[in-house]
Parts: sequence; structure tokens; C-alpha cells
Amino acid sequence: VAVFPSVYHMPLNSSVNVSIMALIPAGIYAKGSDVTLSWDNDAQIPDQGAPTEGSFFSSAGQSFFAVNPLSGSSVRVNQSLLSSGGVGNTSLPYVGTLFMMNYKGMAAGTSTLTLSGVQLRNPSNIAITPVDLHPPGGVQLIVDGTAPTVASVLIHNASIDNDNYVKNTDNITITATVTDDAALTASEITANLSGFSLGVAVNPSSYASNVATWTLNNVVCNPANGTITVAVAAADLAGNSGSSSDNIIADNTAPTVATGLTAKVVSPGGHEKVTLNWTTGTDDNYRGVVIRYNTWTYPTYGGAEPTA
Repeated sequence: VAVFPSVYHMPLNSSVNVSIMALIPAGIYAKGSDVTLSWDNDAQIPDQGAPTEGSFFSSAGQSFFAVNPLSGSSVRVNQSLLSSGGVGNTSLPYVGTLFMMNYKGMAAGTSTLTLSGVQLRNPSNIAITPVDLHPPGGVQLIVDGTAPTVASVLIHNASIDNDNYVKNTDNITITATVTDDAALTASEITANLSGFSLGVAVNPSSYASNVATWTLNNVVCNPANGTITVAVAAADLAGNSGSSSDNIIADNTAPTVATGLTAKVVSPGGHEKVTLNWTTGTDDNYRGVVIRYNTWTYPTYGGAEPTA
């Protein structure tokens, strides 16, 4: 006899329908059952009314279903098949739901559900043994009302050591600080990397000390020119989620070349001084002009420096 799910993470104010199920081996037939279900945190995760009958017996014909509340956090359920014979299968195991119980997470906390006094009886009213309970230590309902926090998302262009611009073939590192009141794993964190022609929900390359890291080599920008947004999201086991994002500018268009470079001696006082002039090229993200030159040995004057 088992309770499903064995562990259930619930968002605050959500409900879960817990199923108490039974499985009997091939060739064994069951006529009735007796199960006591208890839970230890009715204040934060209360039951939502009486249990409801499952299909274990009722699918085979008219059935008997009786509920006896033992306390505010315990209930005993008796069931049987009223028609002759019992439920089972000659060649295959027979499995089904005995009954369901609904709980609601009113506040953050944990409630453990346990089974006791469990009996399955055959058509001759003899107990079917042994009865194994799963999970042995009971089931946990965990209510989590805190969403993960995603902060400090940063897109860094490692190729040019810059956080503002990127082009095709650059190597990118994305980092984000992701925290939660419950431990997270990398599988619960994703980044939308469609701006680098990758997936919309990519798990990080690593997640350690609350920092998620994505390492992207030889990126392909999408769009080739324009703003790329990377959104990082995290969702805990209860379904609570948080997100944040960062932008970087894709620029795959080279600037036009600067033209008309001239050098003119400064006059007066022009010794070792020149004025450079040029027509600046154009670009959407113009940074500046780099002047490169070769050095040489300049003649030494014996008298006064030239004036022109």
C-alpha cells in the first residue's frame, strides 16, 4: 500500500490531492481493506474535507466505503466489494487507488502523512500478508511560499573584456546570482540564449556558491546588429519563480574608414609638434580613431629650433 506522490512541494495557498494506492500480486484477490491515514501539521497544511473513494474496489462493481474521523488529523477508511468474489487478476498484478485525500498549504511548513493499521482481506475474510507500506517513513507535504531571487545578471564579452558590445565569434560569459530559501540545482535555473542563436531555456554551465554561469564560445548574434537581452529565470520545486535580465549591443557592422589624414607643422613653436586632421568615418557605435606611426631618428639642430 503506497501514498502518491511520495514527496510533494506546494506553492503557498495551493492544494494537492494525495492518492492512497494498493497493489496485489497476480493470482491474489482482495475483498476489503482497512487503512488509517494520519498527518502531523493540520495547522499549516490542513485537510480539505473527507476522503473520496477511488477505483480499487468500485471499478469491479458496487462497493462499500466508510470514513471514520479519529481526530482532527487522522482518519480511518473501510472499504469492500459488495458483489461476490474480489478484485484481482490471474496473470498480472492488480493496482488501483483506494481513496484520495485533499490538503491545502495555508502557510509555509511541512506535514508528514503516515499509514497505520493497514489490512487487505481476501474473499474468505483472511488477511493478505505481508503488507508493505511505501514509503516506509511516510510522505512529506512541503509548502514553500518564497520565490527564488535572481539578481546581478551580467553579460561579459571575454574577447574584448567589455560588458557593452558583442560581435559574431566573440566568447561570452553570463553570470547571475540566484538564491532561494531551499537549495536550488542547475536544473532549476535557465537562461534565454536565443539572442546568441541558442535555446530559450538553457541550464547554466555551472552553479556554485549561488552563482550561475554560462560560457558561450564563438557566438552568433541574433539580431546581428541591435540589442540582445538575456533573461535568467529560476523555479523551485514548488513552482515559485523569479527572473532578471541584462542587455548587450550586437554590432557586426564595421565603421567606414577615416579619410583625408594630413599632418601640419604647428607654427610658431612647431619643433617636434604637428597638427593632424582627418574626416571621421561613420558607425552606429563609433568609439574613436587609432593613429599608428613608425618612429625614426630625427636630425639634431646645431642652432635655434626651426620656426616653420
